[in-house]
Amino acid sequence: MLENAQESTHFTCPVTRKRNPPAPLRWFSNSYRGTTDDAAILRVTGEKGASFFKQSFELKIKGDMIPEAAAEEIIGELQALFARHNAGAALNILEATEGPTINEIEFIFSK
Repeated sequence: MLENAQESTHFTCPVTRKRNPPAPLRWFSNSYRGTTDDAAILRVTGEKGASFFKQSFELKIKGDMIPEAAAEEIIGELQALFARHNAGAALNILEATEGPTINEIEFIFSK
C-alpha cells in the first residue's frame, strides 16, 4: 500500500524558527488504489490492519442482453430489492440510446 503513496517534497517550512537548511515537508495524498490481494494488505499492516479496510465492489449488468419485454420488470425488482435493504442510494441506473454500428450503417446505405 505504501508504495502507492504519492510524495511531494517542499523546501519551505511554515515553522517560524529558521532552520539551516530548511526541513523538507513531506505530503502524502490520502488516496490509494484498490487491491484484490487481501493477503498483501495483511502482510503490510498485520492482523490489526484488517479493521481499517473494507471490501468494495461494483456490479454491472449489460442491459442490452436482457430481453426487452422483461427489462422494465427486472429494473423495478432491483430497485425494490435495494430499497428493502436500505441500499437505494447504491443503485445507479444509467440509460443510453445506442444506434447502429458503422458497419451496419454502411450496409444499410450500400443498398
